[in-house]
Amino acid sequence: MIAGRVGASPFRIMVVESIALAAVITAVAAARWPLVDAAYRRAGFSVFGYAAVLLAAPVVLLVITGYVDLLARAVGVQAPGELAGFDGHSLAWAVAVIAVVPPLFEELAFRGLMFGALRTLRRSEIYVISSFAFAMLHLSIPSLLTHMPLGLYLCWLRERSRSVWPSTFAHFCHNFGVIVAELYGWT
Repeated sequence: MIAGRVGASPFRIMVVESIALAAVITAVAAARWPLVDAAYRRAGFSVFGYAAVLLAAPVVLLVITGYVDLLARAVGVQAPGELAGFDGHSLAWAVAVIAVVPPLFEELAFRGLMFGALRTLRRSEIYVISSFAFAMLHLSIPSLLTHMPLGLYLCWLRERSRSVWPSTFAHFCHNFGVIVAELYGWT
Protein backbone atom coordinates (compact mmCIF):
# COMPACT_ATOMS: atom_id res chain seq x y z
CA MET A 1 0.00 0.00 0.00
CA ILE A 2 2.85 2.37 0.81
CA ALA A 3 4.54 1.63 -2.53
CA GLY A 4 1.26 2.33 -4.30
CA ARG A 5 0.81 5.62 -2.47
CA VAL A 6 4.22 6.91 -3.51
CA GLY A 7 3.51 6.10 -7.15
CA ALA A 8 5.55 2.92 -7.53
CA SER A 9 4.97 0.85 -10.65
CA PRO A 10 2.77 -2.26 -10.43
CA PHE A 11 5.90 -4.34 -11.04
CA ARG A 12 7.73 -2.74 -8.13
CA ILE A 13 4.69 -3.13 -5.88
CA MET A 14 4.49 -6.87 -6.67
CA VAL A 15 8.19 -7.34 -5.96
CA VAL A 16 7.96 -5.41 -2.66
CA GLU A 17 4.86 -7.40 -1.66
CA SER A 18 6.64 -10.68 -2.41
CA ILE A 19 9.72 -9.70 -0.42
CA ALA A 20 7.66 -8.42 2.53
CA LEU A 21 5.50 -11.54 2.65
CA ALA A 22 8.54 -13.80 2.42
CA ALA A 23 10.32 -11.88 5.19
CA VAL A 24 7.36 -12.02 7.59
CA ILE A 25 6.67 -15.70 6.96
CA THR A 26 10.37 -16.58 7.28
CA ALA A 27 10.60 -14.73 10.60
CA VAL A 28 7.53 -16.50 12.00
CA ALA A 29 8.72 -19.87 10.69
CA ALA A 30 12.14 -19.38 12.29
CA ALA A 31 10.47 -18.67 15.63
CA ARG A 32 8.03 -21.59 15.29
CA TRP A 33 10.11 -24.13 13.38
CA PRO A 34 8.94 -27.15 15.45
CA LEU A 35 5.47 -26.69 13.89
CA VAL A 36 6.82 -27.36 10.40
CA ASP A 37 10.07 -29.26 10.87
CA ALA A 38 8.68 -32.75 10.28
CA ALA A 39 6.59 -31.60 7.29
CA TYR A 40 9.73 -30.36 5.55
CA ARG A 41 11.84 -33.45 6.32
CA ARG A 42 9.58 -35.77 4.30
CA ALA A 43 9.53 -35.88 0.52
CA GLY A 44 5.81 -36.52 0.76
CA PHE A 45 5.09 -38.65 -2.29
CA SER A 46 6.99 -40.95 -4.58
CA VAL A 47 7.79 -39.88 -8.12
CA PHE A 48 4.43 -41.34 -9.16
CA GLY A 49 2.61 -39.21 -6.57
CA TYR A 50 4.24 -36.08 -7.90
CA ALA A 51 3.38 -37.18 -11.45
CA ALA A 52 -0.26 -37.47 -10.36
CA VAL A 53 -0.13 -33.93 -8.93
CA LEU A 54 1.35 -32.74 -12.22
CA LEU A 55 -1.40 -34.48 -14.21
CA ALA A 56 -4.08 -32.98 -11.95
CA ALA A 57 -2.70 -29.44 -12.36
CA PRO A 58 -4.33 -28.68 -15.75
CA VAL A 59 -7.69 -29.93 -14.47
CA VAL A 60 -7.45 -27.75 -11.35
CA LEU A 61 -6.38 -24.78 -13.48
CA LEU A 62 -9.21 -25.36 -15.96
CA VAL A 63 -11.84 -25.49 -13.22
CA ILE A 64 -10.57 -22.33 -11.54
CA THR A 65 -10.05 -20.30 -14.73
CA GLY A 66 -13.43 -21.46 -16.03
CA TYR A 67 -15.08 -20.31 -12.83
CA VAL A 68 -13.28 -16.93 -12.92
CA ASP A 69 -14.26 -16.45 -16.57
CA LEU A 70 -17.88 -17.36 -15.84
CA LEU A 71 -17.98 -14.96 -12.89
CA ALA A 72 -16.38 -12.16 -14.92
CA ARG A 73 -18.92 -12.60 -17.72
CA ALA A 74 -21.82 -12.72 -15.27
CA VAL A 75 -20.93 -9.39 -13.69
CA GLY A 76 -19.51 -7.82 -16.86
CA VAL A 77 -16.04 -7.24 -15.49
CA GLN A 78 -12.73 -8.02 -17.13
CA ALA A 79 -10.10 -8.59 -14.47
CA PRO A 80 -6.56 -7.56 -15.35
CA GLY A 81 -4.30 -10.45 -16.22
CA GLU A 82 -1.65 -11.76 -13.88
CA LEU A 83 1.07 -10.54 -16.24
CA ALA A 84 -0.27 -6.96 -16.57
CA GLY A 85 2.30 -5.49 -14.19
CA PHE A 86 5.23 -7.19 -15.89
CA ASP A 87 5.18 -5.19 -19.12
CA GLY A 88 8.73 -4.33 -20.10
CA HIS A 89 10.22 -6.89 -17.72
CA SER A 90 11.59 -10.34 -18.35
CA LEU A 91 9.23 -13.30 -18.18
CA ALA A 92 11.63 -14.70 -15.58
CA TRP A 93 10.42 -11.99 -13.18
CA ALA A 94 6.82 -13.12 -13.64
CA VAL A 95 7.78 -16.74 -13.05
CA ALA A 96 9.68 -15.78 -9.89
CA VAL A 97 7.03 -13.44 -8.48
CA ILE A 98 3.97 -15.50 -9.46
CA ALA A 99 5.06 -19.15 -9.71
CA VAL A 100 8.03 -19.58 -7.38
CA VAL A 101 7.90 -17.21 -4.40
CA PRO A 102 4.18 -17.50 -3.51
CA PRO A 103 4.09 -21.33 -3.47
CA LEU A 104 7.22 -21.50 -1.32
CA PHE A 105 6.14 -18.95 1.26
CA GLU A 106 2.36 -19.32 1.19
CA GLU A 107 2.68 -23.08 1.65
CA LEU A 108 5.11 -22.52 4.51
CA ALA A 109 2.56 -20.16 6.10
CA PHE A 110 -0.70 -22.01 5.47
CA ARG A 111 0.11 -25.72 5.03
CA GLY A 112 3.17 -25.52 7.27
CA LEU A 113 2.78 -23.12 10.18
CA MET A 114 -0.99 -22.78 10.32
CA PHE A 115 -1.66 -26.44 9.58
CA GLY A 116 0.81 -27.39 12.31
CA ALA A 117 -0.53 -24.88 14.83
CA LEU A 118 -4.12 -26.04 14.32
CA ARG A 119 -3.42 -29.76 14.60
CA THR A 120 -5.38 -30.05 17.87
CA LEU A 121 -8.57 -29.21 15.92
CA ARG A 122 -10.60 -31.60 13.81
CA ARG A 123 -9.32 -32.16 10.27
CA SER A 124 -12.28 -30.34 8.71
CA GLU A 125 -11.65 -27.30 10.91
CA ILE A 126 -7.96 -27.23 10.00
CA TYR A 127 -8.85 -27.43 6.30
CA VAL A 128 -11.47 -24.67 6.46
CA ILE A 129 -9.48 -22.26 8.64
CA SER A 130 -6.20 -22.55 6.75
CA SER A 131 -7.95 -22.50 3.34
CA PHE A 132 -10.02 -19.46 4.29
CA ALA A 133 -6.91 -17.62 5.50
CA PHE A 134 -5.12 -18.56 2.26
CA ALA A 135 -8.06 -17.27 0.21
CA MET A 136 -8.27 -14.04 2.20
CA LEU A 137 -4.61 -13.33 1.47
CA HIS A 138 -5.61 -12.84 -2.17
CA LEU A 139 -7.92 -9.95 -1.18
CA SER A 140 -11.03 -10.24 -3.32
CA ILE A 141 -14.36 -12.02 -3.24
CA PRO A 142 -13.72 -13.88 -6.53
CA SER A 143 -10.34 -14.95 -5.15
CA LEU A 144 -12.05 -16.09 -1.97
CA LEU A 145 -14.37 -18.27 -4.02
CA THR A 146 -11.58 -19.76 -6.16
CA HIS A 147 -8.79 -19.97 -3.62
CA MET A 148 -10.88 -21.63 -0.91
CA PRO A 149 -11.30 -24.85 -2.97
CA LEU A 150 -7.67 -24.59 -4.10
CA GLY A 151 -6.67 -24.28 -0.44
CA LEU A 152 -8.75 -27.34 0.45
CA TYR A 153 -6.99 -29.31 -2.28
CA LEU A 154 -3.58 -28.15 -1.03
CA CYS A 155 -4.56 -29.10 2.55
CA TRP A 156 -5.58 -32.54 1.35
CA LEU A 157 -2.19 -32.97 -0.33
CA ARG A 158 -0.45 -31.79 2.85
CA GLU A 159 -2.32 -34.20 5.05
CA ARG A 160 -2.17 -37.13 2.65
CA SER A 161 1.59 -36.82 2.22
CA ARG A 162 2.43 -35.59 5.74
CA SER A 163 4.69 -33.13 3.92
CA VAL A 164 4.51 -29.56 2.64
CA TRP A 165 6.36 -30.40 -0.61
CA PRO A 166 3.43 -31.88 -2.57
CA SER A 167 1.21 -28.87 -1.85
CA THR A 168 4.09 -26.55 -2.73
CA PHE A 169 4.58 -28.39 -6.01
CA ALA A 170 0.84 -28.31 -6.80
CA HIS A 171 0.72 -24.59 -5.96
CA PHE A 172 3.70 -23.97 -8.28
CA CYS A 173 2.05 -25.98 -11.07
CA HIS A 174 -1.16 -23.98 -10.70
CA ASN A 175 0.55 -20.58 -10.68
CA PHE A 176 2.85 -21.52 -13.56
CA GLY A 177 -0.20 -22.75 -15.45
CA VAL A 178 -1.83 -19.35 -14.94
CA ILE A 179 1.19 -17.71 -16.58
CA VAL A 180 1.20 -20.15 -19.51
CA ALA A 181 -2.57 -19.81 -19.99
CA GLU A 182 -2.29 -16.04 -20.09
CA LEU A 183 0.71 -16.07 -22.44
CA TYR A 184 -1.19 -18.21 -24.91
CA GLY A 185 -4.48 -16.33 -24.50
CA TRP A 186 -6.33 -19.25 -22.95
CA THR A 187 -7.87 -17.05 -20.25
